[in-house]
Amino acid sequence: FKKAIYFGDDAGFLHCMNVDNGSNLWSYKTGSRIVSTPVIHQGKIVFGSTDGNIYCLDASSGNLIWKYLTLDVVMGNPIVVADTVFIGGSDGCFRALNLNTGEVFWEYCEVNGYIETKPVYTEGIVIFGAWDTFLYALDAKSGKLHWKWNNGSKQIHFSSAAVWPVAAHGKVFITAPDRFLTAIDIKTGKT
Repeated sequence: FKKAIYFGDDAGFLHCMNVDNGSNLWSYKTGSRIVSTPVIHQGKIVFGSTDGNIYCLDASSGNLIWKYLTLDVVMGNPIVVADTVFIGGSDGCFRALNLNTGEVFWEYCEVNGYIETKPVYTEGIVIFGAWDTFLYALDAKSGKLHWKWNNGSKQIHFSSAAVWPVAAHGKVFITAPDRFLTAIDIKTGKT
């Protein structure tokens, strides 16, 4: 729909509403609350649920296309690049899934905290923060770790876990609760 908004709620519903009059066009019920911000790409809407699933629905009808069960809640916010969904979960894994089928392209499961952030994709690398004090840079095709970065603090509350990184000019920029704006070289992971 061109004039629709999509959002999840604490009752576990993903809603599609008409922008003009606020009428509900459709709703899809998951097993638990939705914290994840949905993303729309090629007529499909993808999001995570705290029921542990990653969902892909038809954006027009709300019909289920696929769902992928993880080992814990999914509060991460997805992005889609071409036909790949990138999303992190609370099971310590960050995944690349096929947008059309839900098939796993790769999983990186060496994160020691949950992932709630929205990743950024740039120069063939996907970058995200986690509640283990690290910012991760993975190869978008293979899931191989390029680098992981830490601001020097061991306190998770000063980490880049909840930031939405931004990339430009060969750098990724974050502002974490440590109250610093940081520019990190995308190729090397150096501040």
